[in-house]
Amino acid sequence: MAVLVSLVSLAIAALSLGWIIYRDAVMKARIRVSFGWRDMIDLDSGEKKTVIMLSGVNHGPGKATPETIQLRMRGRGVFPWPLRYGIVKLAKRPHPYSDMLPKLLDVGEKCNMVFPPSIGFARQSFIRIGFSDNFGQVHWAPRSDVRAFVKSATPTDPKAKGKGSEG
Repeated sequence: MAVLVSLVSLAIAALSLGWIIYRDAVMKARIRVSFGWRDMIDLDSGEKKTVIMLSGVNHGPGKATPETIQLRMRGRGVFPWPLRYGIVKLAKRPHPYSDMLPKLLDVGEKCNMVFPPSIGFARQSFIRIGFSDNFGQVHWAPRSDVRAFVKSATPTDPKAKGKGSEG
């Protein structure tokens, strides 16, 4: 009977150790990313401004540090495969309400990158945008967010004239 209890406790200890190693070494933090046009309202003046916002929320299981913004560009040439990458490392704050990278995020914390409205930003032929973290993993915004942003920022779209002309 004592041998059976010892074997069961050994198995539980092995499972516990395996879970701790998996949680800390294998399973990395996930950042949920969103991207698009956002409206900001100044509470003092009541003025509404449209900005471009890239946001990320750390969904855990541990801390994450978004370090750079990555763009996946549409390729050029006969076969426009999306093979090129653009890396954005910010030297200064692009907007007063924007965070700076790198930023350490605990579980549940949010990082907002706010950019002034600019039609030139949308004219880049990117098809993906996201954050790369300190583990080298890239957390992409949903493709539907990027498609909606690029579609609303084209010069032929009447909504884009209002958003691109501000700022």
